[in-house]
Amino acid sequence: MRRDQLQVAGLLFAILAATAVLVHWRVRSGTVDALWATHATETLDSSTCFCEKAKALGRWCAACQVGYVAGLRIQSRLLFDTLDNHGHDVDGSAISCSSCKRALAADGFCQACGMGFIHNQGYFSPLTYWLAKGKAIEISTTTCRTCREDAATGGWCEACQRGMLGGVAISDRAGFEQALPAFRRLKLATSYTGPCRFCAVALYSNGMCPFCRLTYQDGTATPLPSSPRP
Repeated sequence: MRRDQLQVAGLLFAILAATAVLVHWRVRSGTVDALWATHATETLDSSTCFCEKAKALGRWCAACQVGYVAGLRIQSRLLFDTLDNHGHDVDGSAISCSSCKRALAADGFCQACGMGFIHNQGYFSPLTYWLAKGKAIEISTTTCRTCREDAATGGWCEACQRGMLGGVAISDRAGFEQALPAFRRLKLATSYTGPCRFCAVALYSNGMCPFCRLTYQDGTATPLPSSPRP
């Protein structure tokens, strides 16, 4: 790939990453027309630190330039916005996918489109959907040792019959298992210390960074093969 092609690809990736979950792959189901175009992420915009509130609400603290999802601290605004941790209002009449229509009526999840619904709001990934369905837990006051340990990396507690993803407890075993891989990739992305902010997004999404020419799969980076010169 020539330098100018790589630059264009990088620019497109940056644009897509910042709005990734707003468009996702919903055109196939018709739900893209059912969603508000505005971003649902709210920012606690103040010169005063509101990290405790941001942590509880899954928001971004402008004073500290840090966001929180499931209690995880996220220092990359690009990664935080890509997660799109909150639901979007949905116009049910604009949805053409029959599975999405059933999911919308039942607060369920459409496996075909990878989109869930809660109280007429759409969630663009299994992780954000099941986090919204879960219950926020204060880990420091949890009496169950297994749950406390599971919160760090994600795990299921047979005694309590719940799965822990950070500070969120999920009682649906199948839903927990569906969200677990993305949660673990998010953990890896939040601990990424490299210079490229797009690599953190690619790491979380099992995607590709066109700047570093790396593809990521479950935390493992693989260089892209060199393209032959035209």
